[in-house]
Amino acid sequence: MSDGVLIRAVDCPEVTWKNGGGTTREIASFPAGAGMDDFDWRVSAARVDTPGAFSHFPGIDRTIAILSGRLQLEVADRDAITLVEGGGAYDFAGDVAAFGTPVASPVLDLNLMVRRERGVGAIYAVRAGLIPAITAGTILLATRDMVLRIGSRAIRMQIHDAFRFAATPDEHLIVDAPALALSVALHGTRQATNIATIAETGQDGLSVRQ
Repeated sequence: MSDGVLIRAVDCPEVTWKNGGGTTREIASFPAGAGMDDFDWRVSAARVDTPGAFSHFPGIDRTIAILSGRLQLEVADRDAITLVEGGGAYDFAGDVAAFGTPVASPVLDLNLMVRRERGVGAIYAVRAGLIPAITAGTILLATRDMVLRIGSRAIRMQIHDAFRFAATPDEHLIVDAPALALSVALHGTRQATNIATIAETGQDGLSVRQ
């Protein structure tokens, strides 16, 4: 059985926003072939060049983590926050007003969107070394060039490449550099314990706020 799929960043085309303020690269989504109106979850990376409002997504929960740069984020009915690389992920509803401002330079961020009625998602930091609690469907994203080892197999990943696990690994997983992992627990599936098991592993940065 295949361990999973390596998704090269260079193979994910950039799409320029209609307002010209940035670009987005879709990394993965479910179900396969789903569009913006019917996905259960979607993972993407965005480059934010200029200040602007986040798109409105009714019924969607969003989680964002910074890959490079600093982003001042203003979400309705919350205090403004400045998100930074390595500072943890931030959760907010996609159907409330949000405005982002890059600080000093463009920002690259990682976005996880999950349809609220279908499941719950999280982005968490993984330290270099042994990775616990990875389950089927988890996506591991390289924040720098690194090697992912699955048992005796070595998978070389360049910065911002992603690896989507096809099954729960039955061998040790080791990375030689810090990374980010994304996990989605769909309601009514065997993966519904995903988020709870992550929280028990001692990994960093589940979220700043639900």
